[in-house]
Amino acid sequence: MFEEYCGLDTVIDGRRYAIHTRRVEIGRDVCRRVEALSRGLLPDEGLLLLVCDKNTWAVAGEAVSESFLAAGRAIDKLRVIQPKGAAAVADDENVEHVREAIRTGGYVGVIAVGSGTVNDVAKMATFQCGIPYVVVATAPSMNGYTSAIAAILSDGLKTTQPCHVPLGVFCDTDVMAEAPYRMIASGLGDLLSRPVSVADWRLAARMVGDFYSSFTEPMLEASRVALEGVAARLPRRDREAVGKLCESLCLSGMAMASVGTSSPASGGEHLISHYLDMMAIAEGRVHDLHGAQVGVGTLVTAALWERLRELEPEDIDVDRCVARHPPLDVYRRTLEQRFAEQGLLDVVMEQVERAYPDRPTLRARLSTLKEDWETILAEVSQSLRSSESIYRELMEAEAPRSFADLGVDPAAARRAVLHCKDIRARYTVLDLVSELGFLEEWTDDILGPMSTLPAEEE
Repeated sequence: MFEEYCGLDTVIDGRRYAIHTRRVEIGRDVCRRVEALSRGLLPDEGLLLLVCDKNTWAVAGEAVSESFLAAGRAIDKLRVIQPKGAAAVADDENVEHVREAIRTGGYVGVIAVGSGTVNDVAKMATFQCGIPYVVVATAPSMNGYTSAIAAILSDGLKTTQPCHVPLGVFCDTDVMAEAPYRMIASGLGDLLSRPVSVADWRLAARMVGDFYSSFTEPMLEASRVALEGVAARLPRRDREAVGKLCESLCLSGMAMASVGTSSPASGGEHLISHYLDMMAIAEGRVHDLHGAQVGVGTLVTAALWERLRELEPEDIDVDRCVARHPPLDVYRRTLEQRFAEQGLLDVVMEQVERAYPDRPTLRARLSTLKEDWETILAEVSQSLRSSESIYRELMEAEAPRSFADLGVDPAAARRAVLHCKDIRARYTVLDLVSELGFLEEWTDDILGPMSTLPAEEE
């Protein structure tokens, strides 16, 4: 499977598509083989650095280190910064922590041992230092292992920053299957966003001219197929099912890497998750795992898509939409109310200023939408699944399915859906529904039933 994509580099219609990850290994007893698997990926000589946290060192890092020491390779260990009693965060401070260690230690390559936070920190630090790295995944919690972006908290804003990919990704299914179950369920939640994120990507291409490519479709389809029948087997920590989950996650990340954007797997549902992260960190609260939040966000955006597809062209009152659309200087006052208290206004305004339409632009955009409604809707909806089918799959996996499952109260959930579109200059179904004037009404309709959904069902 991965041989087809690892090292891919091609030019189609003048655009380059490349995947620089050269090896993916998924199976049992992988940790003890990392040194051998890394040959040809990391420099043959020189000092290596293993980046981990306290937990990942215990479950995999020590075995990985021993595989290098047994082969006569010098390797040091560095833990990411982790406040006492709290989880480590992939932020500017941790990136600088690892970057400074690389520069002062003269390391020629890095082995990241961990999941989202450790991988993103090592990925960004090695990219900035210009040295290669490989990652030993310790939980199937997200699809970022093979992607060419890192999710970094920068100046309080949750950003996705371009960088390089690991040359090797190694998944030991015995380690992955014994990860905290919430992390396993989180991986499924991250992947189930694909139907709505691809729809958002196609929508952005039609509405605001963003780049879209069908090049990713085979990888995304292979990722979808790998997930078939997996959800119900995950609570049993079935090794084969966990391996398939890892396969699907890696393929999803490769799809993003190949086109140089996270859009194939990240739309409005990811903005909901990023908003929850940002607000929790700014207010000193704990947030849930990324993929757990994405799964719940996917239920919301899938339901928004369902409402949107029920509209008829005559339901779109362009004049009314334009009249109620505030100029940017007026909208800034709204953003002040939403983000100033947390110290996030300036970084949010940078994103809003890049994408906020003036009234003539909005009129042209919505007029085109109304005129070509059926064509545009058919085109952007090809990937969609019903919110009910996504809910059932999350339920089979015993994954979070409501904001209550995430520990998010109804008022905070409502703010997340209504306000998250402004934290990044990426056009999604949230923007369109807002421009049409339905976002508040539909959000209240959707969140009402979600707030009362039982955590477990027969």
